Amino acid sequence: MSSLWIADEARATVESLHLLTVEDAWRADLPGAVVNDRGDRQVVRLDDPGGGGNLYLKRWRIPEGSVFRFLPGRRGLRRRAADEFRNLQALGRMGVRVPRPLAFGETRGAWGAVASVLLLEGLDAYRCARSWAKDHPEHRGLIAEGIARIVGALHRNRAYYRSPGLKHFYVRADSPESPLALLDVPRLDPPANLLRGLLGPTFGFDPPGPVRDLSKVLLTLRQELRLNRPEEEGFWIAYWKESGLAQDEKAIRAVVEKIAERRRERRKTRVDRARSRSAANL
Repeated sequence: MSSLWIADEARATVESLHLLTVEDAWRADLPGAVVNDRGDRQVVRLDDPGGGGNLYLKRWRIPEGSVFRFLPGRRGLRRRAADEFRNLQALGRMGVRVPRPLAFGETRGAWGAVASVLLLEGLDAYRCARSWAKDHPEHRGLIAEGIARIVGALHRNRAYYRSPGLKHFYVRADSPESPLALLDVPRLDPPANLLRGLLGPTFGFDPPGPVRDLSKVLLTLRQELRLNRPEEEGFWIAYWKESGLAQDEKAIRAVVEKIAERRRERRKTRVDRARSRSAANL
């Protein structure tokens, strides 16, 4: 049996759920339902026994009959819970609003974790920025500035988020002026080494750094939020203020624009090819 790390403020809650070991995370009588099931990766929405809304239990497991119980491999699955747990703690220290980890644990095998769990607070007052923006287009500028502050805080701390899609940012529905929350962060990257950073743009690498993240965010804001020019300028003002980067803003924006356009063209090509294949199969 593998015991759990439990946050001090969550001990009564976790004990009420009888969730004291990694193995307990797969009990059939947990008070909730599976809301995302990928076989070896599941998310369970639980009822908070204290009446505080929902909790989310993420659980990962290499199946009992799998050869990877005894052989190396499946590194991403083995590390995912621990990486997300550490990232959430790091983001909290940076001042980024994230779901608080309430409990975490792993069952270890010869080649790393074979099962792991992560219990998170529910953030019930928050809604996905993607759907929120469709219903509240007047708040597009607020959402863009909130994203800018989160990305700026990451970059100020030399951390980079490889998947900054709009679906990962959440708005507080009852107070949209509040800081946005960031969900689902299994991967944060450290800065690229000097050689990779220099050669990346020439040889097609995508090295971690401000330019990579900003080009992805900019493309997302344009395609999904449909920002106008003043709203986009608001994003940049908030980003420079939060990141504290003392570099040539005009030069950085020019590079970001170039790479964002390259990403847009690649996405369009992929979509066109998918449509062509679909038409050919009809």
